[in-house]
Amino acid sequence: MDVPSHDIDLDAPAAERWRHLAEDADACRRMLTAYVADLSADAVLDRIEPFATLHVPADQLEELRVIAEIVDLPFSEVVLGNLYYDALAFVFGCTAFAIDTDDGPLHARNLDWWSPDHVLSTETVVYRFLRGGRERFSTVSWPGYVGALSGVAPGRFAVTLNAVLSDEPPQLAIPITSLLRQTLDEAADYDDAVARLRDTPVVASALLLVSGVEPGQMCVIERTPTRAAVRAPTDGLVSVTNDYRALDPGGAPRDANVLSETSCDRFDRATERAARERPATADAALEILSDPRVRMTITEQQMVFSARTAACRVRRPY
Repeated sequence: MDVPSHDIDLDAPAAERWRHLAEDADACRRMLTAYVADLSADAVLDRIEPFATLHVPADQLEELRVIAEIVDLPFSEVVLGNLYYDALAFVFGCTAFAIDTDDGPLHARNLDWWSPDHVLSTETVVYRFLRGGRERFSTVSWPGYVGALSGVAPGRFAVTLNAVLSDEPPQLAIPITSLLRQTLDEAADYDDAVARLRDTPVVASALLLVSGVEPGQMCVIERTPTRAAVRAPTDGLVSVTNDYRALDPGGAPRDANVLSETSCDRFDRATERAARERPATADAALEILSDPRVRMTITEQQMVFSARTAACRVRRPY
């Protein structure tokens, strides 16, 4: 199934970057209002604008204001829909792995995330962010979503986010999805990206798979809001699902939801198949992602990146 794409010109004023959303306004409103309602968010809505003003990067904040005007929704609802991960991270899942190939690391990922009627699958879009008329980075996203959960910066690195729980409370800091987009735009290379994603305080805990362009450039950054550990590859392979393996989570419950309950089996199966089969193509990686013990009923997107070749292969399961 083809996935639509749109170019976002970062050299243009923020007010002009998202004008194409007028064509997708219905889908944008449907998704944003669904997630705001899911959060039962009246109290949060009262505080979200002051928080965003302080902690969301200024250009992204201005884009959110423009999107609110285009789709005719309150600014606070647009912000909260974009910051859903930080508000309620435990509904996310995800299985991902990176593996060395002759063409550089291959980065494969399932996005597991509940959505009504699989709207996050059917409305998937790729945004190509341009500078100087050339692609700076791409994200796998949805109409009206300005941050990043998954992205590739050609010639530099790729990154994907998995959910995880820790006992560390949320911090007044940059939202993790805002940081991912900022890093995709600004980081010079793989090492710079790893340092930014490891060291920057963030709102919520997360697991970040990062891959580069050279052999061995891959790792999982295990994050709480203020702490981090970097898990290196073994034999040119590193995998991640929804549990800490290098960082002490501080006693967070490991059986809190279906994602953590299935995390170990998904991790073991994806790692076992990748180590045995050594996938070197997007099709081979997607075959592993589609394994019945890896893919979940809430898998909304499947993707394979290569930062060296600039490949961005996306499949919508629904």
